[in-house]
Amino acid sequence: MRLALAQAGFVVAAAEYHVVPDTFPAPVVDGKAAMRYLRAHAAEYGIDPQRIGVLGDSAGGYLAQMLGTTNGEKAFDKGEYLDQNSDVQAVVTLYGFSNLLNIGASFPENIQDVHRSPASIEALLVNGAAFRDFPGTKCSVV
Repeated sequence: MRLALAQAGFVVAAAEYHVVPDTFPAPVVDGKAAMRYLRAHAAEYGIDPQRIGVLGDSAGGYLAQMLGTTNGEKAFDKGEYLDQNSDVQAVVTLYGFSNLLNIGASFPENIQDVHRSPASIEALLVNGAAFRDFPGTKCSVV
């Protein structure tokens, strides 16, 4: 998809962001930082800073949705390039989840049970891993 967009004349950038077990709002903070970075380097990359959109699928779709719905919200602006705007002008989500409380609601009961689990991706995104801060969970590679 990125290649097709680039061939159609769009400037395409892929941004890294925190994923589970990091919790909300870490991914949104990362996405907002990416928008500010792109605006700060717009001339270098040939980007129109007034026309930046985001596209994502699955968790990336969720992040794209969050970037769009938090336009104007400065609480997520942390890190570098704080003089740049982190708002987006367009959002495309491909099967991004939109309500973490009802994922799988229309599926059979056994699938719903999976999504109700404290180990589900959506629960980890909101709550973090249950064992994260217990002694013995940190290890170093020697």
